[in-house]
Amino acid sequence: MEICEHKIAVAWNGLPAYGAHLVKAARIRLGYDFPVVGTRPDVPIEGMEHILGGGLYWVEENCRHSWAELGLEVPRLFVHTGWRYPHFVSLADEVRAAGGKVVGMFDNSWKGNVRQWVGAVYFRLFLRHKFSAAWVPGLSGRKLARRIGVHSQRIHEGLYGANPNVFQCKVPICERPKKILFVGRLIDRKGIVELLSAFEVLRTEHPDWQLEVIGNGPHAELLQGREGVNVKPFCQPDRIAIAMNEARVLALPSHEEHWGLVVHEAALCGCALLLTQAVGAGADLVRSQNGICVAKTSVEQLKQGLEHVYAWAPEQWTQASELSVDLAQDFGPVRWADEMSEFVRKFLKVE
Repeated sequence: MEICEHKIAVAWNGLPAYGAHLVKAARIRLGYDFPVVGTRPDVPIEGMEHILGGGLYWVEENCRHSWAELGLEVPRLFVHTGWRYPHFVSLADEVRAAGGKVVGMFDNSWKGNVRQWVGAVYFRLFLRHKFSAAWVPGLSGRKLARRIGVHSQRIHEGLYGANPNVFQCKVPICERPKKILFVGRLIDRKGIVELLSAFEVLRTEHPDWQLEVIGNGPHAELLQGREGVNVKPFCQPDRIAIAMNEARVLALPSHEEHWGLVVHEAALCGCALLLTQAVGAGADLVRSQNGICVAKTSVEQLKQGLEHVYAWAPEQWTQASELSVDLAQDFGPVRWADEMSEFVRKFLKVE
């Protein structure tokens, strides 16, 4: 596939390391290093330029920019993270004015609350015409895109995905200790307090199970000194992958979670999954054979979820691990490159 330079550009707010790997896969597939515009992530990642191998342009948040300021020609196809960031909206405006196509990355999921219904009306009236396609993580994002008025044929899935070179199933699940793993910020929204309470309720009856927590946040002190609970500060992806291969279950009991990349990371590592229905990735990565999505973040619901997996026989654990890995194959760099190739075929008429 031969593409002239400056026909494609991607912009990502808070460009994460996994995003750089996704972009790199698309660059390799398409055969040229299209430019990437990004704002820096909250947690600095060393070597971002090394991952991409050049063509990375950092910009300041909340400041309007032009392609000329970046020293770039206006692309014919621009893929960027949504409509809320003025530093990318101005670039998208230039692309449309020049007759180009804009693809929006939308990572939220449909909740059906008043704010989203109002937002859906606003999007249909003022924003829908600005996007030629919507790129969403999975099924929950597709539902959102349809609700706000995007035609089903213009919705593409596979927006997010972990790096499979880092996250791999290396230890058979039945050889791992009986351990529940939580990875994320230690804040109310993530449901860590409810998870801790549910775990402790079952501790007497199931003393062979442990809870490992990796993350930073205001609830870190609450977790310290608890029997059967091990707390570690946030660490880099390679260390998280090791922790996932030392756990049987990844728990993400969030009150709200757009998709949850950590779920895909854990699935690649062969973990069973315990989520709430608020976690968008559950629709794509959880089936009855490899985990459970409880209705809400409550101690009682999470207790029932833990009891469900605690009762599994060895063959059920093996089946769960194999299914998690299998479902995880639908997301990641290969899928991302596939979707970018489809945008090029559809909007640039390049086969």
